[in-house]
Amino acid sequence: GTMRAMVWNKLVALPEPVPFDRLDAICSSLADLLESGLPGGLGKPLYYDHLVVREFGVSITAIDERHVEIFVYAEPTEQVSFAALRSALETALQRSADGIPPASFERIRKRILAEWPEHDSSVSPRWIAGYMLRRLKLQRLPLGNVALREIDTQITLADADWLLKHIATTPGRLAVARLGQDRQQ
Repeated sequence: GTMRAMVWNKLVALPEPVPFDRLDAICSSLADLLESGLPGGLGKPLYYDHLVVREFGVSITAIDERHVEIFVYAEPTEQVSFAALRSALETALQRSADGIPPASFERIRKRILAEWPEHDSSVSPRWIAGYMLRRLKLQRLPLGNVALREIDTQITLADADWLLKHIATTPGRLAVARLGQDRQQ
């Protein structure tokens, strides 16, 4: 059959400003966590526990010091309607916002920090090109490796939890787009 997919996109204003590069690093950690199959992520309820999606991806972008945008792309499995997919996604997001399990956060942190080269600061981690492109698009000066690594080492579970709670519970500008049709029974 034809491919079906849903894009779930929400722009949220934060209650207080967060320095941009710090917010960007929190967004990146949180997106990695939500995309994972770890407890607290969306992969577990949507893919591993119940086969609601065939494929999905999460990105979270800091627009400025006070605004973040979450973008979820999801392809429902054969028998799942768009309404059921949206409901499952929003429920899973609410449940994640009850609190990220510390062990899951630690696994993601280890993964992120492992991408940093141990000594030579002239060596760049794999994702640096993407980071540079995002900076150019946002017309912001990119930070150097040392400063970026410093920010990455300081992100805490409390930071990620705080951001997730706001994304999930703050009313924001929500847009949901559907590609393809529901299967007719």
